[in-house]
Amino acid sequence: MKSKGWFGAVAIAVVVVGVSCLFFAQEFTGSRREAAVARIHELADTHHIAPARTSLFPAADAETLVPNAGGNADARALFIRLAGMEKALRESNRKGFEAWRHVAMSGQAATAEELSNNESYLSQADELIRETRRLSEMAGPYFDLDYSKNLAMDRSALFTLQSLIVLLDGDARVKSRKAVILEPFEDLAALMRLTNGIPRDPYAITDGFRRGNYRLVLGVAQEVVTATSVSADQLKLLEALVPRDPERELFTRALIGQASLTVRFFDDIRENGFPETGNPRNTGEIAGRAAFWLYFSPLAASLSNQDEEYYAGTMARIIEAATLPYYEAKLQLEALDREHASAPRWRVISRPEIGMPSETLAEQANYEACLDILRMGLCLQGYHQQHGEYPESVDAIAVNMGGHVPVDSFSGQSYIYVRSGDSFLLYSVGKNGVDNGGKAGGPKDDDVVWRGKA
Repeated sequence: MKSKGWFGAVAIAVVVVGVSCLFFAQEFTGSRREAAVARIHELADTHHIAPARTSLFPAADAETLVPNAGGNADARALFIRLAGMEKALRESNRKGFEAWRHVAMSGQAATAEELSNNESYLSQADELIRETRRLSEMAGPYFDLDYSKNLAMDRSALFTLQSLIVLLDGDARVKSRKAVILEPFEDLAALMRLTNGIPRDPYAITDGFRRGNYRLVLGVAQEVVTATSVSADQLKLLEALVPRDPERELFTRALIGQASLTVRFFDDIRENGFPETGNPRNTGEIAGRAAFWLYFSPLAASLSNQDEEYYAGTMARIIEAATLPYYEAKLQLEALDREHASAPRWRVISRPEIGMPSETLAEQANYEACLDILRMGLCLQGYHQQHGEYPESVDAIAVNMGGHVPVDSFSGQSYIYVRSGDSFLLYSVGKNGVDNGGKAGGPKDDDVVWRGKA
């Protein structure tokens, strides 16, 4: 009996000590988490970003995330009609769609059959292309971002718009090669307007679409725009469409919005549990909800607290780095990459949400380089129209660039410019910082290039 009493006392002591340790661990990690999260809220308040004080759940709160931009009902109605047309065309002519995509992406038709299928597809897409150009002339937004769908928003609408943009891309390239005069220019201008009309969100999702689309724009511009294929007025129109907003500042705001929404997500899980996203009888969803319940329960609260603390602290450092040119932030980003790669795997939310910091900011730097080179390329074509030749140095177009020529986002040095008779090569060294001689079209660290011709 005495031994049983002794074992009972030990068991009680172990339970008390265990509960005490859980309590103190939760309190300690909770206070550190709150300090890290407070920094994200401070950044959001400073930049007047609403999501820091907004819950994603229930859906009724979603409207306060982003004020209604006052959309164009006619543009939305046309967008919905175009979405149906694009889907119907793609499904009715699968061979033509695949051939068109190959031609648009690779720049050539591999076989006579593919060329024939491509011509057929573009012929059938004639009305869709014309109506897409008309959509681009209308004030956006062309669709609402529905935050009641949580962080996924309206990705289907974004992908539809992307399909229309890539269709314009393919049409411009094919018709430019066939020496059609006006339509390639109209496609390029429409492509730029549609991209500029994508509404900005507080989670950097639509920013990703903008960055990808402007890589398409730069590629199309090289085929469509030469010193003799477009007029001076057309060059001015295109140059005016290149975004002038402080893109790095807007990107920083998007990162702050992303961080604000994610820390709000942590709180929503603690307060309301994991949200229902589908069939409540789905075994995968049931298991996921149970795993999140356990992760945020008192038993594992210290782990989820550390997860959020790490997320908030790392995002604050990424946001700080995002305010700098990439070439200045590169060492900080490489250090963050190394730290993040070695982060414990039980940080199940922060690891995928953060990604690799250098990749995120390199994408933005690539976008900034695309915009710089696009404007400079257009100005160089205008210079040729005025003087009958390309300048010896890009300094000659400084007057058209607001008084100074921008520097490469990746190197901090001048963009590389090589004149060769009636052509030129203008490029950024890209993420790897290595001068590859204007190589492009492959890995992400290739140079960002404009190959211009008269």
